[in-house]
Amino acid sequence: MALIDQFSSMAWQAFYERHPNAVLWLLGGVQVVAMLAIGVFLRWLLG
Repeated sequence: MALIDQFSSMAWQAFYERHPNAVLWLLGGVQVVAMLAIGVFLRWLLG
């Protein structure tokens, strides 16, 4: 599989069909990192 194919919707759809829980954990992890980054940014902005 070419590198560009890894970012296509078909590749993500196939991955989700094989590992639906992994996708949920991945999205949850992204949300946690985003919330921590926003918290650090706000502390820096207001501090």
